[in-house]
Amino acid sequence: MAAPRWQPDPDEFRKAWEEASSLNELCVLLNISLGTLYRYARSTGLNLAPKKNAGVRVKSKPVEVETDAVQETAHDREVRRLKDSIKLLTSKYEAAVKASVGNEDLINVIRDECCVPRELVRLAPRPKRVGRLPKREVVMQLSDWQLGELVIPDESGGNTYDHEVFQVRLDRWQDAVIGSVRNQQRAYAIESASIVMCGDMVEGHDIYSGQPWALSMDAGRQVVEGGDWFAAAIESVVTSLPDVEFSVYCVSGNHGKPGGRKAGHMPPTLNFDWMLYKWIERACSNLPLSEFAIEPGGRLLFYQAGHVFLTTHGDEVRGWGGFPHYGLDKAHGRLVVDLETVFKYWLLGHWHQAAVLPAGRGARIVNGNAVGPNQLSQAAVLGSATPCQNLLFVSEDFGLAEIAHIHLAPNEFVKPHIHGRAPALVTA
Repeated sequence: MAAPRWQPDPDEFRKAWEEASSLNELCVLLNISLGTLYRYARSTGLNLAPKKNAGVRVKSKPVEVETDAVQETAHDREVRRLKDSIKLLTSKYEAAVKASVGNEDLINVIRDECCVPRELVRLAPRPKRVGRLPKREVVMQLSDWQLGELVIPDESGGNTYDHEVFQVRLDRWQDAVIGSVRNQQRAYAIESASIVMCGDMVEGHDIYSGQPWALSMDAGRQVVEGGDWFAAAIESVVTSLPDVEFSVYCVSGNHGKPGGRKAGHMPPTLNFDWMLYKWIERACSNLPLSEFAIEPGGRLLFYQAGHVFLTTHGDEVRGWGGFPHYGLDKAHGRLVVDLETVFKYWLLGHWHQAAVLPAGRGARIVNGNAVGPNQLSQAAVLGSATPCQNLLFVSEDFGLAEIAHIHLAPNEFVKPHIHGRAPALVTA
């Protein structure tokens, strides 16, 4: 079931509007995300222009934790605990004395056990960090959101998906990405990040027989409205992490191609994914992006932390008996020859199953999907998977250092009904 629309209290909204000097400050005062504010503005006709570019953003510096203060706090806490323990034992001793007047032996035993001074525990000092924080860079994979797809519980084993559920999961993605990067910034200096859109961002049109029955919105609305939604999410991430320099890299997927495979050869720009990317690029033209690159041919190379990454959608890989391990090996070698470039990491989507498959000193990194089980999962065309997206942390020295799977939906799927009478439980 779709999440309820946010509706503010008029007095609260008017007060926040008057106090806020920017959209981000307005969102903080209202305790909502930037995407929610944009959807509210679209539904009510509210003009956000006066607040959109107000004020000057000042880049904040990472907070350096004073280790001595932290250590002193831990030391004081341990001393306080020991003092409390001594007070408790002393009170027990005094109570025992009052209850055992004349019993000198008992008093002496209690005194020996409870009143012997104990050595104070010495906490080892936390080692101070020498020099700057080690560096890491971030890769945010986005693929297989298939905006416009309609999934109903009867056809998917309990899953629900449409353009309203899409917006809820997109809000979840941006909040999780911002929180994860901020958490990493406690230990690492993160100065660069890439948002990599690996295709099938829209559901498209006429990709397979019967698809019109599985659409919640037509392909034109998928591009126009979806472009605004994705642009708002990117703006929220970029403006919430002002110390990070962002780039955006895009390749198209097979769902954006009208007519699907049966359409035969078509120009690469005649693709709804490509149209969506161009819409997002224009909507994000006011953001401080280092680069916004769209590769309609479907093969895009970029550097991250000094390592070469290749991005494709993944539909060019063929699978046998499930996940395409053998197909990846064949395609990997062919791509190295065609591109005349040895890439270390290969990012792809399409297969709806998040996976990391080692390849020499690098890896093939397959993104998850935002939809979850659908009618094709019932037919075993694609495996059923929890909606998730990959978040990669890359080190210049170690390459792919960490990977996080951002889960976009709670465990809301309905278990299948088992007909008939359940067997009685056998008790011993």
